[in-house]
Amino acid sequence: MNLHKFQIQYLRQKNLQALMEALVVMIGAIFVAILLPQVLVRFIYANQQLTAEPMLLQYIPVVALVLGVLQLVVTLLGNFLRERQMVKLERTLVNEVNQSTGAIDESELKELEKLVDSALTKHSPKKGVKKSSPTNKSTTKQAARTKKVSK
Repeated sequence: MNLHKFQIQYLRQKNLQALMEALVVMIGAIFVAILLPQVLVRFIYANQQLTAEPMLLQYIPVVALVLGVLQLVVTLLGNFLRERQMVKLERTLVNEVNQSTGAIDESELKELEKLVDSALTKHSPKKGVKKSSPTNKSTTKQAARTKKVSK
């Protein structure tokens, strides 16, 4: 049972880690696509007379964004597969818990019955003891007066 809990926790952490890595790669790809062509123009092509835009500057943003999107798609696919595995592990965990707690053996059941019977006999009213009915003060006074008058 603890093994299943550990595996589920590990898969959740793995999903979070993969998602964070994909986000970092995507943000890095965006920065590379925006900043690298400017840096290349400033430092490498600074001393040259350019009449047309070099092919390298055209391909850098495309390659960077394609790599970022591919990383994101692979991560989402991996997270989906791990999520399916987690659902299966959770089902087996629930089934194991239900099987282990559902079975009460006969000795435990008899012991519980004895405890209930003893509690009921202790707190049940005893036979033969009369309970006094509640009396009203006015009826008691009237009975006392009638006794005095009749004497």
